[in-house]
Amino acid sequence: NIDNNAGTDPRSNSLLLKELLTLAGLAFACIGTGGIKPCVSAFGADQVAEDDGPSTAIQKSKAHGMDCDDRGEAIHVELRHNSSVCSESSGQEHHVRSFFSFFYFGINVGAVLSIALVPIIRGHYGFGAAFLAPTIFLALAMTVFVSERKAYKHLGG
Repeated sequence: NIDNNAGTDPRSNSLLLKELLTLAGLAFACIGTGGIKPCVSAFGADQVAEDDGPSTAIQKSKAHGMDCDDRGEAIHVELRHNSSVCSESSGQEHHVRSFFSFFYFGINVGAVLSIALVPIIRGHYGFGAAFLAPTIFLALAMTVFVSERKAYKHLGG
């Protein structure tokens, strides 16, 4: 007895579709993660950087007759007593450091909450609700991000 309908079983087509959608979802997750991770940090740092950052401090130091290196440190040892002019960018450095402290704190809190709460939601309400919860937060974050786009600093490029 040979079954002529082999390969057209609706269950096998459904399984193939689920596998393809799973692979597509994983591919999109990889592309999205790889594309956003390096950009978020740089974008955030650009937002807290002051317009009159290190280059202005270096120009001021040159007006006082001294040179500064890339970090704003006085190059000449004999001029170290005037190095406060070179370090005028320390306020900017403080803002950038504060940003990254809060940035990584937020990432870590989000990771801990998701690891803790998503399985609880799945246990009580199922997989649909467990995936819906982070989707809602992602949509909320995107809404806030897009709604404030005019307030962002747009650096060259």
